[in-house]
Amino acid sequence: MILGINTSHDAAFCLLDRNGHPAFLAEEERFNRTKHTGFSTLLALDAALKSQLLDPLEVTDLVYSFEMEEPTVSRLMDKCLENVCNSYGADVLTRVTPYFHQPSTRFSAISGLGQTVGFNHVRARLSMMFPRAKESSLQHHLCHAASAFYPSPFSSAAVVVMDGSGRLETTTVWRADSSGIDLIRQTELPHSLGVLYWLASQYIGLEEGQAMGLAAYGRPAYKNIIYERLVDLKENGEFRFRAPIVSWFDMDSEYALEVISGVFGRPLRQDGEDLTQFHADVAASIQAVTEDAFIRIAKFAKQITGNRNLCIAGGVVQNCIANGRLLRDRAFENLWIQPVAHDAGTALGAALHYYYKFCGTIPEPRWRMTDARLGIGIQDGEIETCLNAVGLKFRRSSNVAEEAAAYISQGKIIGWFQGRPEAGPRALGARSILADARSGFNSFALNKIKQREAWRPFAPSALECESSEYFGDACESPYMILSFPVKEAVRQTVPTIAHVNGLARVQTVSSPRNGNYYDLVSTFKNLTGCPLLLNTSFNLRAEPIVQHPLEAVRDYLVTTIDALFMEDLVVDEKPPLDSALRIALAECKYIGLYYTVLLGKSSVGILTHSNRSPAKAGAIAKFIRILEWLGIGYCEIRLTDSSEDYLEELAKKCQESIYLISSDHLRDESAIQGLPSRIRNRTNIGVLDAQMFLSETSASDFLRIIAENRKRLRSLARGKRLIVWCSNAGEITEIIDDLGCFGVQVHGIVLHGDATAPLNSGNLEKVHPEFLRSGPRRVLLIVSSSVMEVNKSRLRKMGYHSGKGYLVWELFG
Repeated sequence: MILGINTSHDAAFCLLDRNGHPAFLAEEERFNRTKHTGFSTLLALDAALKSQLLDPLEVTDLVYSFEMEEPTVSRLMDKCLENVCNSYGADVLTRVTPYFHQPSTRFSAISGLGQTVGFNHVRARLSMMFPRAKESSLQHHLCHAASAFYPSPFSSAAVVVMDGSGRLETTTVWRADSSGIDLIRQTELPHSLGVLYWLASQYIGLEEGQAMGLAAYGRPAYKNIIYERLVDLKENGEFRFRAPIVSWFDMDSEYALEVISGVFGRPLRQDGEDLTQFHADVAASIQAVTEDAFIRIAKFAKQITGNRNLCIAGGVVQNCIANGRLLRDRAFENLWIQPVAHDAGTALGAALHYYYKFCGTIPEPRWRMTDARLGIGIQDGEIETCLNAVGLKFRRSSNVAEEAAAYISQGKIIGWFQGRPEAGPRALGARSILADARSGFNSFALNKIKQREAWRPFAPSALECESSEYFGDACESPYMILSFPVKEAVRQTVPTIAHVNGLARVQTVSSPRNGNYYDLVSTFKNLTGCPLLLNTSFNLRAEPIVQHPLEAVRDYLVTTIDALFMEDLVVDEKPPLDSALRIALAECKYIGLYYTVLLGKSSVGILTHSNRSPAKAGAIAKFIRILEWLGIGYCEIRLTDSSEDYLEELAKKCQESIYLISSDHLRDESAIQGLPSRIRNRTNIGVLDAQMFLSETSASDFLRIIAENRKRLRSLARGKRLIVWCSNAGEITEIIDDLGCFGVQVHGIVLHGDATAPLNSGNLEKVHPEFLRSGPRRVLLIVSSSVMEVNKSRLRKMGYHSGKGYLVWELFG
């Protein structure tokens, strides 16, 4: 059996059975609850083991969707550098070098659960988990192409892949048939449509999906400027950056953003700054250029291959408006888009390509993708167990589709949790929040639940057999990755589905593919005459789609969702919550992890110190409130500053297996080292800070990670002024104390507005956030997690790395 693995952002695992069919395609973010998580944890594989979808002794091959061999990686990195010099001259290196962080080998760790885990350490864990498996690695775009062609309905096709980049490649064209997949043309870094769209989105202070939505409010007023000063796009789809847009790997994006600011003649949009017509016009212009490139590259692919079928994948392919234009342009007779088009899909592509590589020719019939519900489901009875654990009333429905349709027809909003979860970024009727598309109020209500901008559109799920009555050029669109024009005649009856440009991102629903979700939409049509529903993903802002039943329960309890339909169980009585529990639930996205990781431990120990700060005391109180709600036993171990008392108390509590939650892990390090090895070897340590639950690791790993971070932080701080930015005085004090343990001196603190820090800051310089953009720039900025949540967009524009417990940004002048 073959396990495909994506190790970049959107880490994922795909297991093929002996027939070459996916047993599961699982995205790690669903389990560690960190959106777009990197290759840092293996919780998805743990879930697969528990679900008996995976037998480690049967796995023969681990196939990575990036080149992994060091000589190959070094050669490709050198080629990137050569391309930059050839495009812009060798002198460009003197301009961009200050925007690079330390060499990439120094930052091979990726953040997940707030935990910095060495990449090689995770690979080593995989090797131990699968002792009979050998490792292989493939080119990233080849894996994208494989994910697009092999699951498609075609025996041969042209294949186009567009994303930010693999190791080197950014846009590729392939010929695919029964003999395999062959590369025809490759565009390489620094020239990348994906990077350009990302940078343009950063420039206007939005994520890429938000920029695509905003584009509908603008006009492509800057399209010609982009072509004149930024992008040289040929008729055959070849493109090059005219301006020195250099932004990849370990490089800060600030230099490239300065180039883009110069082209548009205005500075970057700041957090809190209103969106204007200018920003909408920039979004519309970059969207138009992306669509032009889509069409030209596709036409070249058809011309060079002579094939009437096209398959596409890659992060850029998540642009449903461009996909819709490509469909309506009719350059190809048939189009198939991989619904897991982003990097998670390369785990599927890596596994499939490796499987077929040893077949000589591609066997027919091969596996075709007809359903995106490839995730890891839950155990029988698990929903009922969870509901009972938190004391939530429920009842069993004899016809869940009929009852849910009745609820929605009454104007209620429901959470829909059914079967195996979908793979990919779209909710397709397994993990969805659903509402009546006929009510204009529901757009407002859903945006409030999802905490989204009011101008963001929602997508409809429509019965496939009736979609042509509502949408122009309608065709089969089961994965919500194509946009269609909404017919003028129906816009008044379903006002919520059309965006301001008249388009809708449509999911067509049919009986064989969608099971009880088809039954729900059909029943709703029979009740109301309307054959479609508003469908948005079941998650809150900046969180992955729910995986565990308790995550769905938590979203239900802290929002205005009216009812939960989880398999055949219905929850429609929302109990009153005390304020402490409500706040704790709203601020904690790790409910499922608490339940699965902590429940069943013989004891949960929470280590606290007598001199803990108000911030940490508050975090611990919230954590304890959630443990009580989940029915997880715990004991709070209050420790003094006396190391003798400390060790004595720990030894006493650790006579049995215990899960330790440390609120001050740096201070606890020496005590943990002093424990007998027989205790250290069987004791787990969780790290608790303002986000309540950031990691779990063995004691020896924990100490190694601390040591690695100390060395890195000292290196980073050398020769720079170190500034700390926190949300309150308590956090500032903690970070300064912690950095003292690293032997690192703090030089200044960031203040909000005209506030003065209520702490004895000594000789620390007090600076305003704008200093970071306008003041002297040789600075190392340490940012607390709470500041990150509020200032994410602003800080991302500066580039960042994750440290142990805090987020680290480097700014150079």
